[in-house]
Amino acid sequence: MARGARFLLVLALLVALLAVVFQLYRLRKPRLWTVEELSLYNGTDEGLPILLAILGSVFDVTKGRSHYGPGGGYHHFAGSILLTGMHHGHLFLEILQVMV
Repeated sequence: MARGARFLLVLALLVALLAVVFQLYRLRKPRLWTVEELSLYNGTDEGLPILLAILGSVFDVTKGRSHYGPGGGYHHFAGSILLTGMHHGHLFLEILQVMV
């Protein structure tokens, strides 16, 4: 087999493999969190990341430990689910968290 043909065959196999991996990535199911599960990631355990859920998306805010960790100005949001809504024409913020 010629060198050029072998190169094209390997390249085609790599492209096919990447296409399969991409399809598997797209088909994975999103992680669903309960308030109780998310509350474990509030920054009080140094071994766990600090997570914050806003409108259905969960964010890792561990890099902002000084803000979201214990003693930080936004610590009360860490490990919580933040939702927004409207009631009688007024916007509001609802915080779902486990109270201990």
